[in-house]
Amino acid sequence: MTIHVKVRTLYGTVAKIRSPWCNPKQRAELISTLESRGISFEQLAKVTGMPDADPFDQLIHVAFNAPLPSRCQRAELVLHEHRDLLDAHGSQAREVLDHLLSKYTDHGVAQLADLHILELPDVPVRGTVIEIADLFGGVKELKEATRRLQNLIYAA
Repeated sequence: MTIHVKVRTLYGTVAKIRSPWCNPKQRAELISTLESRGISFEQLAKVTGMPDADPFDQLIHVAFNAPLPSRCQRAELVLHEHRDLLDAHGSQAREVLDHLLSKYTDHGVAQLADLHILELPDVPVRGTVIEIADLFGGVKELKEATRRLQNLIYAA
């Protein structure tokens, strides 16, 4: 059975993949399900010939013949079409979100799941995760902002 048939049999539509993909825990379950059916993202990267594309896009491209943007194109779309949501935060918080979006462009969505990435020296706003979270109103609000950022990345 080919990849596209397996994926269509499991999920049926792009929407049934997109929704869990936005949630890190559900994404991990989806990936585990796909891997248990013999579908690997390394294989999808080879099949599509676009290793700089998001695994989500590789998957839906192969399964549903959807467009195959790069992570950079997805990030640019967020910056242009959802600027108001990003600008809803203060300037330093916005710098953090921009940095996370840049990390997504370079390395993928896993960069948004672990907030300890904010402790690395290349973050434009210096401080502990707690101090950076305070720019958003607290840890809960920072987590919500990163969840919204993931949703924006996969909105289209």
